[in-house]
Amino acid sequence: ALPGGKVGVVRVPQAISVTGLYALELGTVVEPPWATGRVSNHEMGRQAAQMLSERLNGGTSNDSVGVETTLCLRGSLGVPGQ
Repeated sequence: ALPGGKVGVVRVPQAISVTGLYALELGTVVEPPWATGRVSNHEMGRQAAQMLSERLNGGTSNDSVGVETTLCLRGSLGVPGQ
């Protein structure tokens, strides 16, 4: 936990913004709540399986693909120095 909105001696979000990924529940139980990015695990898995299938069948696939991400804004975001 981040008692009093601090990570060590750094104040969140006054001195630094903190973000996470995958919209973990941890982001809602710490103080201040962390901003997180939401990514569809289903979509990531679907695209990975498609890429693997293409390569196993002698084809080529992209080395990377884009997956839609949604940012969940919470109290850990701020403008440093203000």
